[in-house]
Amino acid sequence: MSALDALVVGLVGGVHSVTVDRGHIATTTAAAGATVPAGTIREGEGPVADNAIVRKTGDGQAFWMLGGLYEVKVGSDETGGAQTIMEMTVPVGMGPPPHTHPGTEDVYVLEGTLDYHIAGDTVSGGPGSFFHIPAGIPENFEPTSDLRVLVVYTPGGIEKFFAEAGEPALSYELPPAPTGPPDVERLAAIGAKYGMQILPPPAG
Repeated sequence: MSALDALVVGLVGGVHSVTVDRGHIATTTAAAGATVPAGTIREGEGPVADNAIVRKTGDGQAFWMLGGLYEVKVGSDETGGAQTIMEMTVPVGMGPPPHTHPGTEDVYVLEGTLDYHIAGDTVSGGPGSFFHIPAGIPENFEPTSDLRVLVVYTPGGIEKFFAEAGEPALSYELPPAPTGPPDVERLAAIGAKYGMQILPPPAG
């Protein structure tokens, strides 16, 4: 099974388990110290625990923002604030401005390529590339082709920023292309409410 077929990420010391399988996502949550077996929860395989979350392609909240589609796979309200997990589809030339987060950000490239700018360094990545960004580190990614990534934010809550700064997606497709540059001052003001710092682009 290739990395594109399945990705299992252990979160918060094994308390949370996330599985992505061909566009589907399932998470399970166990009490601290318990063991969560890896594997995808599928319909028809028996009862699903009350605290499990199963989302398939086209399920859940989605927002249009900065020319991209931002889907909430698991929200902070569903993980007790522990994580937010999002799938982002971003066309070439789009992507966020430089910024920092109050917690960690883990980015796994599902499709496409990017240049990831991290604290002044640039690293190129493609399918299977993984980036762990500690809290407070200036960063942003720049798609060099149409891009799809899975992003885990710890702790959760970032979906509230996307809900306020973006707009509800009318479909699970990319929005119409922006007709002008983003309002960075507006994004910065909203981001500050959620512990983010939106930074000016580097000189030059």
